[in-house]
Amino acid sequence: MLIVTELQKAQKLWEDLNDTKNVSRDVMKGSALGYWINLATIGEGATARRWLARRMPQFIRQDVLDSLVGLQQFLDEAAIRKVHMRYCRGIDRMDWELVRSCYHPDAVDDHGEFVGGIDGFIAYCQAGTPNFERTFHFTGNHLIEVDGDMATAEYYAIAYHRVATGEGGPERDLITCGRYVDRMERRNGEWRIAKRVVVVDFDRVDAVQARWVPPVQLRGTRDKNDPSYVEGLA
Repeated sequence: MLIVTELQKAQKLWEDLNDTKNVSRDVMKGSALGYWINLATIGEGATARRWLARRMPQFIRQDVLDSLVGLQQFLDEAAIRKVHMRYCRGIDRMDWELVRSCYHPDAVDDHGEFVGGIDGFIAYCQAGTPNFERTFHFTGNHLIEVDGDMATAEYYAIAYHRVATGEGGPERDLITCGRYVDRMERRNGEWRIAKRVVVVDFDRVDAVQARWVPPVQLRGTRDKNDPSYVEGLA
């Protein structure tokens, strides 16, 4: 409803401007930009661009319009990256509602040994993560291509899984180097994962021979007692 209201206000503004003979170009430009920002804020950047392209070309320079399109591209990419950052945090902190918030309800996750919907994926994670003392998902290179309300994203990642000592042997780190390949969709103004495929490029197992950080150092936890939650990054 908010989107419809903003579009109706924008249409009414255009009609009023056409009926006003002495309105200045600066007022028209400012009003157009203001409505573009409103629409972009509520997740309708593509709609705003189409509206501007149809009605405003005579008084908005192409370089200004290109800059606005570039700004929306930047905002979309930042929002999409944040989804993946929340995913990594949710997995490492075992915050399953945070993980769920990264996916559309009908999304599909393909982790190789698990392929299915979000409910099944969370159950798969809940069963597997207690086998590790810690997990640590690190994201490196990322490539995002936005096309309206659809996008593709690829994240290079290194995932560490600390396994406790067993049968007299040392602790071990199970390390996976791979990529997340996502199809993202913006629905109701919010970017979420529609389909995720995990690609493994190589993996290895490292024995933990020693530790050097003193025990007094603050350690992370796998719940909401972690300092990140305490400091307000809910």
